Amino acid sequence: MLVATSALAADDEPSESSKPRSQIDVLGAVNLSRSTVWDSPRSTSAVLRDELRVRPPRMSGETLDFEDGVTVQRPSYNTALPSMRGLGDARVLLVVDGIRLNTTTTSSLPSGLSNINLVDPYLLESVEVVRGPGLATYGSDGLGGTVSLRTRRPVAIVGANLEINAGTRLSYSSYDQSFSGSLSGGGRWGRFSAETAFSARHFNDLSGGYKAPTVPLTSFSDGGLYFGVSADTGHGNVLLVYQGGRQYDGLRSERSVTDDLYLLTELARDLTYLRYSTSIEIADSSVDVTATAAYQRLSEQAARTQVIIDRVDRLSNRDDVLSLSANVRADLGRGGRLAAGFDGYFDWVSSSAEQATVGGTGLGKPISEWMRYPGGSAAHSFALFLIDELDLEHLFRGEPSSRPGRLKALISGRVGGNFLIVGADDRLARLFPSLQKAQDRRMDPSLVYAGSLHLRYEFVPGATLIAGFMTGSRPASLDDQARLDAGRPGLLLPTETALASEAAYSGEAAVRLAYSRIETSLTYAVTYLAHPISMTTTSLGGADCQTMLAGRCVDRFLARRNENSALLHSVEASFRLNLFSDLHLLGSLNYTQGDVRLIGTTDVQEPMWRVPPLTGLGSLQLRRPRSILSLAEVGARASMSQRRLASQDRLDPTICPLGAATCDGSPWFVVTYLRGSLRLSRQIYLSGILENLTNDTYRIHGSGIPGPGLGAHLTLEGNL
Repeated sequence: MLVATSALAADDEPSESSKPRSQIDVLGAVNLSRSTVWDSPRSTSAVLRDELRVRPPRMSGETLDFEDGVTVQRPSYNTALPSMRGLGDARVLLVVDGIRLNTTTTSSLPSGLSNINLVDPYLLESVEVVRGPGLATYGSDGLGGTVSLRTRRPVAIVGANLEINAGTRLSYSSYDQSFSGSLSGGGRWGRFSAETAFSARHFNDLSGGYKAPTVPLTSFSDGGLYFGVSADTGHGNVLLVYQGGRQYDGLRSERSVTDDLYLLTELARDLTYLRYSTSIEIADSSVDVTATAAYQRLSEQAARTQVIIDRVDRLSNRDDVLSLSANVRADLGRGGRLAAGFDGYFDWVSSSAEQATVGGTGLGKPISEWMRYPGGSAAHSFALFLIDELDLEHLFRGEPSSRPGRLKALISGRVGGNFLIVGADDRLARLFPSLQKAQDRRMDPSLVYAGSLHLRYEFVPGATLIAGFMTGSRPASLDDQARLDAGRPGLLLPTETALASEAAYSGEAAVRLAYSRIETSLTYAVTYLAHPISMTTTSLGGADCQTMLAGRCVDRFLARRNENSALLHSVEASFRLNLFSDLHLLGSLNYTQGDVRLIGTTDVQEPMWRVPPLTGLGSLQLRRPRSILSLAEVGARASMSQRRLASQDRLDPTICPLGAATCDGSPWFVVTYLRGSLRLSRQIYLSGILENLTNDTYRIHGSGIPGPGLGAHLTLEGNL
């Protein structure tokens, strides 16, 4: 379902990085056809294989650091959460090879099991972004946008000669003394093809600039394993893939203080999918058919160590997801291309907890009252979708236009149901017998929907206007409804009544210009968010705090609720100027302002939570993809301060690490870098970046850690 150009072009072919952005193929999921940034009626962008080679990421979240309209927030060093148009966390949909990484345990807080860094960066072929809601193909809940990661896969061709390939990548970073290594191999013979890869990485404590020479609690290890095999049956292609990712011993720094540490001893992701694809001819038209069955497991082993009370809570959480999907794509002629399909996702969630002392006594004592989710919980969803891309001039005139695609429409719709099953819950009744009673098992059904209508008009060659309307819904997940979680900033309580679904209604307008020396884009979007789910303080039995130690509230009571609405205005701008020869000047700006109207009020509002401030990127870049020096770049990243804080922000340790009383938001910063890449041969690349030349200490808004201080990251990649 994803279409992008081949990154391994022959020497006599132009590489992706040598093409202007207006010619780069991007997310086929927008319209399930071969599309480009320039041609797409939606706001899209992509990082393709050539770009990933000259700036190889250490973690998958780093691939989005320089993307227009995307801010990557890092609650802890091992976690990356993209935010688009002021909405992040569970409101951004993550997709891996057409399969959702988001589950019913994906949180609307900066937590949960879904983590883009669990996808091995060595596997990535492209990272594709669609901003705004209403991308009907994969789900309705990408209210801020969708990030799709396309990984390597074997391709079988009937009659192919024996071919063998191998590759390796070695990396070192000085600012966290990290090492990483990756190996891959595969081959093709006859009608069969296979690929395999393995990666291992270790990160030590981060150096965060001159004010934070060492950031404690940031070290961790991770790795990945991949195996894929495909066969050409003569009537279609069968693909079987396994992807596994692990992170070990990563402290949740935003949830940890000196005497209260939250350690993720293991965070795991396993994905296995079987896909069949074929093309058939119907009435002189080619129809592409794809069917996929997938199993995904996300799990977490965590330990909360409270030294002052000599207690260790060991927590285990797991989400097993079975998914089934099928789609068809057909060229209807007269400039139209239609896609339709269905998908279903079936989640089963389990949790357990046990208690010990810091010294190790009492090991294995069950404490079921501290399970994150009640037993017997599940979530099942299904939906149908339809997408139609039309060349309107061809449609109305009955013959191809002299300028195909000059007037284009994109129409999509998705409708289905979500059934959340919350198991019988006596956790609060066990914790507070005099205040709470057990809740019976319940099912919360909800309608899910998404859709869009976009028009693209190229009024003169090289100048295009875009306008569109989008909508989508995000049902309250199990994490929203039933999560019980103790830790900084408090004790999060499950809801007693069902939360309403969030719904987004968004409009966008854009102008794009692409000429021989300049390409530029300016987009304005407005999003109305109905019933946003927030976190707020609450009380039980007249008390607003569970535990007081030395006059300090350790576990204040927190709850989720629906607010009335939110309104967000976003502006995204980018340009690329060809100064001469292969020298380019690039820049982008991204800004969102949001306000939320609180529940129970008609005219009281406050800023929307976790909204990044005005951010910008700029660089002077020399690109010569087929030369030894394939890339040389000097650039800067900048952000204004963010002082517009919501009451929820003041409870968020990633924004207010020292507490609400002294919090003044996130300060502004400007950091500079140098980057280069050497193409030593067709098979060997040496890439490097010198980060933060001034060694400033800075922090991206919504991140619990500072950015890297002065240091170098070097990568050597070789392929056979």
